[in-house]
Amino acid sequence: MKRRAEPLNAADNLMLELFLQRLPSSVQSILAAVSELTLDKAAAIADRIIEVSPSPTETFAVSNKNEQSLETKLFLEIKKLNKSIDHLSFSCGRSPYRRNKSSRERSISNKHDFSICWYHNKCRVEKCLQLCTWQGNETSKE
Repeated sequence: MKRRAEPLNAADNLMLELFLQRLPSSVQSILAAVSELTLDKAAAIADRIIEVSPSPTETFAVSNKNEQSLETKLFLEIKKLNKSIDHLSFSCGRSPYRRNKSSRERSISNKHDFSICWYHNKCRVEKCLQLCTWQGNETSKE
């Protein structure tokens, strides 16, 4: 470090401060107690401290924040299933309540117009592929 700083003509106090910042905190605290510390003296003491102290093993855990937990994945799947169920229950633009109500009315009245196709009875479609007597159907007018 000292050799690299020679062409810059950096002050010894600055070099000492930069050197101390690069040391582990345990070594920094010991060197803080030494009076009249020079760069060479700090380097020698730091070398001896590091030689006798056990090297700490640091373990780092890596976590991917984009990875979803199993709980989150299950929640999203349940949400998708609920949407699918809602879509199925409202097929043909009718709610389950309406469907039950209309079936009750049919059983009471027991009237069924067989001249209108099944699609018009169930879904009230605008056009059907088969000919039927539904008045909105263009093919029945021909």
